[in-house]
Order: sequence, then structure tokens, then C-alpha cells
Amino acid sequence: MHLWYSGKHRAFGEDVQFLATADGFPLWVSAALPGSRNDLSAARDFGITGTLTAAAAEGLLTLADKAYHSAGIGIRTPFKKTAAQPILNARQRVYNLVQSRARALGERAMAILKTRWLALHRISLRRNVSAPSSKRPWCSPITNTRAATENPH
Repeated sequence: MHLWYSGKHRAFGEDVQFLATADGFPLWVSAALPGSRNDLSAARDFGITGTLTAAAAEGLLTLADKAYHSAGIGIRTPFKKTAAQPILNARQRVYNLVQSRARALGERAMAILKTRWLALHRISLRRNVSAPSSKRPWCSPITNTRAATENPH
């Protein structure tokens, strides 16, 4: 098996862990790991689970996906269907729905990260927009299109 091959997705790729605020602002992003890596073991290697468990002791809960099941106290994950319980009860279904809706805003951070540097340049505080870099064509300067189309007279 190739280290960067993900059997789950049946493609080559990488695993990136991230932490975001509830409104979707990225707080921390890990280095890229091989795609065959499990999310929970990657999070444990980076020390994320220990930090989040300590934060839970202070009252800060974390919402995570099903990959983080049994990650630690304070890391909330959706209920999973099992062989012993193939159908979730009404309370578990409502809990999963509420959690997925709450996580949707936080997942916005991943969308920002997926658009790479273009989105990150848009939120930078100040940058030189005099000339675009030829080395990075995706970093074109942001111009005010409204001011450019208005009649100056």
C-alpha cells in the first residue's frame, strides 16, 4: 500500500486536521499527513484531543464528526449506528440533527482552507496590490470593480 493512498476514498490524498471557531474562522491547521492516516490517531499525535479535553474541564465543549468517537471527555460526536443498534431512537436522531446544524458553521473554515491562498489573501489586513506576482497566478490583486466602472465625472 502506498502511504498517501486513502482506502476510504480510494484516491491519493492527505489528511489535514483543523480547529475552528463556532462561526467558521480557522484557529489552527495541522501539517499535511498521508491520506491513509486515521483522523483520531492524527489528532492524538498532534495533541489536539488532550488540549480539547483540558478545555472541556473549563467548560468549553467541542463538536466533532463521527471519526472522533471516544476521543475524550468534552469532545461531542454524533451517535453511530451499530450492529447491536441498527436504528437510532428519536432522541439520538434529534441530537445528531442539532449537532450537524451547529457544526455546519464551523465547517465553513474547511471551505476557506480548501480555496487555498486566494481566500486567505482576501482576509489579510494589508498587502501590496500594485502588481500581481507572476510566480503565483492565483494571487491576483483585488480591485474595486465598482469604482473602476463608475464614470469619474
